[in-house]
Amino acid sequence: MSTPVTITDLVLGNPNSTEDVKIKNNFANIKTWISSPGLGSDDIASNAITSAKIADSAVDTAEIAALAVTDSKLAVGAVTTDKIASGVVPRGKMRPFATPTYVTSLPTSWAGTLTAASGATTLTVATTTSGSFTVGTLVSLVSGSGLPSDTIVTAVGSGTITVNRATTAALSGASATAGPQSGDEVFYAADSTNGILWHLRYRSVADGGNATYPWEYVGGPQLTASSTSGSPNQYWQKSGSLLVTVPLAGLYEFELSAGLYAENTGSTTNFGTSMTLTWPTKLTSAIATTSATSMVVTNADAVRVAGSAYSTYAFVDSEIVKITGRSGTTLTITRAQLGSTAATHAANAPVYIIPGVDTATTGIEHDGLTAVGYGATGAKLWSGSTRKFRFTGLEAGSVPTVVFTNSNANVTGAFANAVLYARPVRVSA
Repeated sequence: MSTPVTITDLVLGNPNSTEDVKIKNNFANIKTWISSPGLGSDDIASNAITSAKIADSAVDTAEIAALAVTDSKLAVGAVTTDKIASGVVPRGKMRPFATPTYVTSLPTSWAGTLTAASGATTLTVATTTSGSFTVGTLVSLVSGSGLPSDTIVTAVGSGTITVNRATTAALSGASATAGPQSGDEVFYAADSTNGILWHLRYRSVADGGNATYPWEYVGGPQLTASSTSGSPNQYWQKSGSLLVTVPLAGLYEFELSAGLYAENTGSTTNFGTSMTLTWPTKLTSAIATTSATSMVVTNADAVRVAGSAYSTYAFVDSEIVKITGRSGTTLTITRAQLGSTAATHAANAPVYIIPGVDTATTGIEHDGLTAVGYGATGAKLWSGSTRKFRFTGLEAGSVPTVVFTNSNANVTGAFANAVLYARPVRVSA
């Protein structure tokens, strides 16, 4: 500690001076201020760190216990099996990446029986009632036990399948099912001769797919039919080349393009030619007589109801009938129309619906491509156009066919470079 300094009082030079008195008083104040700031014992005592103050601020056992990380606190925030289960992405929503499989027929649901010992991953396929196993499909038991719920086929052999999970119990004649899952993709050979492959993806109802037609078209070439010429007469006739065969049942889109020609060779002033696409179905039962006035078809979706603006005709084999009524799939018909002859027809005979015909005499159709003109003898008309069609409920193997006609016997007509394109939207297996 430094030695204290003595401060001597100021002696005035002139006691009568006013300024000297002021100086003296200020000096006294400075002296008092310098000597007073020191820390006294009472000041030190009030700010001292004492045992009591240490005890008051100490972290005791109870406080440590309250803040401690305990097993119970860990348990509250722990990631548990049930929490994982609630947030997990189900196996059915996950599909391993794989190159789409090339197939000539689509995978279908399968039902049959399995035999295997406990712990086995190779299962004997005892019987099958439909379809077949494919790699990547989920297998579930309809009866029996011992096959985990996430069992997937990893390989298919002769009379056996290999799965990714071992059985937990002996399977003896247990009934199982298997089928495509959402996300499964294939390259389907729609036309092997011409190398046309359709890329299709399976979508289940649970994922917003269509129950009847679960395979959705992703891409691939269209089916195509073409013709460079035709000679329509005054009655509807089927083209021998402008037709495509639908390989799978489903919903399809078609596009018909053509150049149409018509020439008035008679006295009529209104003339024209037209072509359209027929909607195919078939007879459910035979038409046994030439006088029958009704027929039953497998699908009547394209038949317009009675009272519509235009009549509906149909080819049944080579006979053309006029449809005058409909009740479900039963159609009321007038036989031997547009120059055709009544005949008997066997069950499953093809039926081609020709919708929207204006009249039985002119045959001009308003739901397809039409070239209509007005002029005296010798007037000519060319028209080129394209029309799209959408048909649902088509059966596998059905053949939408282009049909054409002109207005009457006094008009000659032709079409050039007509092309029909077809692609699926959704199909069934």
